[in-house]
Amino acid sequence: MRRAKRFVSACRFGTGSTTSQGPEAIKSEELKRKARAERFGIPSPTTAVDEEAKKKARLARFAPISKTDPLEEDKRKAKALRWVHFICFWFPFHIL
Repeated sequence: MRRAKRFVSACRFGTGSTTSQGPEAIKSEELKRKARAERFGIPSPTTAVDEEAKKKARLARFAPISKTDPLEEDKRKAKALRWVHFICFWFPFHIL
């Protein structure tokens, strides 16, 4: 009796081993999900093409910054050199 109840319950909720996972079952499951999404106002699941477009857009937004121009690099190096001289002059290493 117990096994029969478990079997009936498993079949009812679709967790039993008797559920077919053929193409018809997959399509019906897909239709159920779409109907549920429409009913509750949830946007439909995205496709692979949509996912690729999202990835490209995100990459464009958060892509690493390209290398700066040589003039900018020279300015940074000169500033770093000035700071090194400033620090060495005002704070000798034997004090640090």
